[in-house]
Amino acid sequence: MGFRRESRRITLAFDDPELNGLEVVTRSVPLGTFMAMLDSSSDAAKTTQLFQDFADNALLSWNLEAEDGTPVEPTLAGMKTQDTDFMLTIVKTWLDAIGSATGPLVGASSNGNTSDYQH
Repeated sequence: MGFRRESRRITLAFDDPELNGLEVVTRSVPLGTFMAMLDSSSDAAKTTQLFQDFADNALLSWNLEAEDGTPVEPTLAGMKTQDTDFMLTIVKTWLDAIGSATGPLVGASSNGNTSDYQH
């Protein structure tokens, strides 16, 4: 029986006080998708693909509402109704979150013995 790892859910946190209350839930993506998204972000002609990949592969939900109070769908179509700088902030925050370490590694062994491994 093999090891199965589920994709990690990431709730984005924003430093900008104007975004207080915004909840965006995303997920991790395979390394190949992540690398393609990073490549896309460096070429202005591929920006559309970056947003498409984010919408299709990472964006799970958000509590975003339009000015009239109707929910904005967490899709590319919904993203397209928002200000560019706002969506760039969300995608950049996700890229930063997924590219960063997930926290400290598991603590050291408590038995005090060392491994017999030699390299």
